[in-house]
Amino acid sequence: LAARRAAVPYLVTFHTGEHAARHRNAMRSIQWRFAGPLLRQAASLVAVSNFEAESMTMHARLGSKPVTVIGNGGTLPPPRAGTTAVRGRIVSAGRLERYKGHQRVIRALPLVMREDADAHVVVLGSGPYESELRALASRLAVADRVTIMHVPPRDREAMATALAEASVVAALSDYEAHPIAVMEALSTGRPVVGYDTAGLADLVARGWIRGVAPGAAPAVVAGELCQAMSRSGGICQADLPTWDSC
Repeated sequence: LAARRAAVPYLVTFHTGEHAARHRNAMRSIQWRFAGPLLRQAASLVAVSNFEAESMTMHARLGSKPVTVIGNGGTLPPPRAGTTAVRGRIVSAGRLERYKGHQRVIRALPLVMREDADAHVVVLGSGPYESELRALASRLAVADRVTIMHVPPRDREAMATALAEASVVAALSDYEAHPIAVMEALSTGRPVVGYDTAGLADLVARGWIRGVAPGAAPAVVAGELCQAMSRSGGICQADLPTWDSC
């Protein structure tokens, strides 16, 4: 608003996302609608995925105002020397919130174990949902197969190593505008299974990750995880956007 009053051109980049509080999510469309007049007068608008561009166009009532899509990069430094995929390791990365979907990976684990006796889950993150995740693992009798660990955000080599040790990375979040954790996993050459929704759907459409329908039963999730672990080779690294290209 200050930029418009001063007649200074302004560019707006979106950062949409889910929130743990339902009332905050419920108010999002109203918030975007009120922002519409300011967004329509921006010199340029940038979204990180086609889904985000379409969602903002609809909710903020942008009309014919163009939105440029520039996907996030996800380049990581090389993992520690000698790092290889650990058999049966399923990695789920992200803040420990319910909407991030770590619980869906844990629910699928007993079924994956029927196909792969070495199957286990490593959750990379911290947050308020940790106790619920540990309780779920205990109820399903897989507590000894579930590890929750925090990797400091600034320790990029440690994150690269943790992702490179996965046989498959799971991304079953309800909402991601454009999942940086998934881009980072792809940059390490690991296969990814993700919810076919929001920004993840862009990556499914490109064939970069295996898609699972939102709300799919644990058996379906387990099947996709097993399929991904049984296949070798990832996508061509040259096709991935880097932070520099972004």
